[in-house]
Amino acid sequence: MQLRIGLLLLNFLTVAVAAPAGRDLSQLVHLYDYDSRQPLDIHDKTLKTFSCGVIHDITYVSPSGGLVSAYLIVPTGKGPFAAVVFGHWGNGTRGEFIPEAKTYACAGVVSLLPDYRWERPRPWYSEVDDFAHPDLDRKTRIATVIEMRRAIDLLLTRADVDPNRVDMITGAMHGNVIGFAR
Repeated sequence: MQLRIGLLLLNFLTVAVAAPAGRDLSQLVHLYDYDSRQPLDIHDKTLKTFSCGVIHDITYVSPSGGLVSAYLIVPTGKGPFAAVVFGHWGNGTRGEFIPEAKTYACAGVVSLLPDYRWERPRPWYSEVDDFAHPDLDRKTRIATVIEMRRAIDLLLTRADVDPNRVDMITGAMHGNVIGFAR
């Protein structure tokens, strides 16, 4: 599952991480390597309870450094639940898909809505579309793919999540495509 998601996201960001001449796809895949066993160190604050669940404001450690800010929306009940990671549109924020995640909670789905690096508060913010520094832009986009994979890791650590029913919905960065992965 992780390899398929990694390859989907690799395809998703092809323009941003285009390989120098002479590098093939098998070499590019390793750009997204990380240690999935790193501690997540989740910090959780309950924001709101609604008829079908609870909205949490969380942070967890990024393999690329810093903290990922995210909303975690958990349905009422004990599960095991299906789960989905929502990746917002390029210039959107983690709050963009709260209405959809609440609807999913009513259907028994846990949702994780992380912010991309260029939408986070400082000191975890990273610039994007910095045309004067294309290497930094490329690094930020690679880190974003890794962090989306890390979001799936987080969901898979939850006892209330069915590991065979985890999905990802990503709004494209700056409107390219929408990707779905299982």
